[in-house]
Amino acid sequence: MLALALSLALQQAPPLFHPAFRERELLPAGFAQRADALAFRPGGDLLLCDSADGSVWGLAGVVSGDRAQVHAKRVANGLDRPSALILVGERLFVLQRQELTELIDLDRDGVADTYSCLCAAWSVGRDPHESAHGLGFADGWFTTTLADGRRIRIALADGHLEDAPRGSADFARVAIPKAGGPYAGQFCAMDDGLMRERYEEVDGVRQACLLRFASEAAIAAGPDGALYVGRGASVCRLEYAGGGVLDLLAVRARTNGFELEFTEPLAPSCGWDPALWSAEAEKPLVVRSASVSADRKHVELEIADLQAGQLVHLQALGPLPTEQGAKAWNSEAWYDLVRLPKDQPLAPLARPKLDPEPGWKPIAWRGYKQTEMPAQGWVVEDGALVCKGGGGDLVSREEYADFELRLEWKISPGGNSGIFFHASEDHDNVWESAPEMQILDDARHPDGKNPKTSAGSNYALLAPPPGTTRPVGCWNEVRLIVRGSHVEHWQNGVKLLEYELWSPEWQAAVAASKFAKMPGYGLNKSGRIALQDHGDTVAFRDIRIRPLVR
Repeated sequence: MLALALSLALQQAPPLFHPAFRERELLPAGFAQRADALAFRPGGDLLLCDSADGSVWGLAGVVSGDRAQVHAKRVANGLDRPSALILVGERLFVLQRQELTELIDLDRDGVADTYSCLCAAWSVGRDPHESAHGLGFADGWFTTTLADGRRIRIALADGHLEDAPRGSADFARVAIPKAGGPYAGQFCAMDDGLMRERYEEVDGVRQACLLRFASEAAIAAGPDGALYVGRGASVCRLEYAGGGVLDLLAVRARTNGFELEFTEPLAPSCGWDPALWSAEAEKPLVVRSASVSADRKHVELEIADLQAGQLVHLQALGPLPTEQGAKAWNSEAWYDLVRLPKDQPLAPLARPKLDPEPGWKPIAWRGYKQTEMPAQGWVVEDGALVCKGGGGDLVSREEYADFELRLEWKISPGGNSGIFFHASEDHDNVWESAPEMQILDDARHPDGKNPKTSAGSNYALLAPPPGTTRPVGCWNEVRLIVRGSHVEHWQNGVKLLEYELWSPEWQAAVAASKFAKMPGYGLNKSGRIALQDHGDTVAFRDIRIRPLVR
């Protein structure tokens, strides 16, 4: 159940490795074999298998940390898509597509002389990629998972095959060493991606929580205590690079919810809205409340109908930022809730009130090239300024040069809108003169397929990082800062873009866009703020602006 949930989720995972760790490349120059599985011999040589060409290789000198001292020797070849290696004492086993094989080196020269089948009692189809995957060993049994999801175990003694009992791991866990910073003592394991695994004991039962570490990578613990990872034609030693990366460090079960611990403080006021947290088991669970600790490194989620025996998927809806505007690398976890803790309830905390900052003012609006608000298309609902379509764009009555603008927007499914600045009314359309911060439903609108026209972009010119919007129906928070030529786009606490108007880079971006045919585009040193009517329903609230001094 846990493996299936992870497999479905990781199909969408980006191929990124954990940014808190540095990677030191160790494969010798010219060595082009893939590192699809790794294992260390007792003497310190690293073994890797290449699933594509069916070979196993031994690498001497890896623990030196100097790739010039690493030497490779082929240990075995002609294997059928080998996907895992494991050592039982000094005995080496390799998992092939339809066979668990022992590689035996009779003359001790580092090359396998005999390929001995321990078990081949499972079937596969014609698809060459259909194979068993993952290989663990404990208490005399190997465990693996077949292509149809069936988990089996194989006896070391005689190769007998049977269904594996619940809880049998089809991967080898690797402990993160003391040098791993806050992650020390947790584990890494391949489970449809390289995952970080943390355990806690609840009423005498060990319960696992899995968190992202990398989308695809083989991993092994070296005799020097370091972690080694393989991806493609690369083998690296991992080195913890220090703090500064916002990441979900741990999840702890409580009687009526979970406590989430982060490596760095969240931005002030972030994490308090229960609507921006998701909890799912077999069906969605209701997050009743969300509370943030005084140090902003812990979030408590009170969850309705939480029951023992559930696999609970937890995730923030939208980005979690630091105070400096960096986005959390991961805010997602899977918790195997075997038991609920007794007498450890969560109680919602009162959200602290932030002192109002000075200098903020509301914005007075009118229609583009009009003296008043449009007669139709724009309405006020529940304190929000809502565009229903057909009323045209709005512009501020005042002009602004250097300013900070803050507002929240909520777009309809498939909707499109925008925020413009330094707008003039010398043209038929506001976008002929003014730069735009895009508003969009990225998932449904065609413009979402192009990063330069996605939500938060400097429209058609500069692309923001992905994954900074909240689901349709949620409010998104914007900060737009303009000081002289310097512009910053912020969305949901994340700093998306930073650029200089009128710089050579800016001029080159304009020249390569549709705006090249619009004389004077983006050249105004001051102008009006504008909200776009693109024909779709979009709401704005908490709109305020303050002048900035250079």
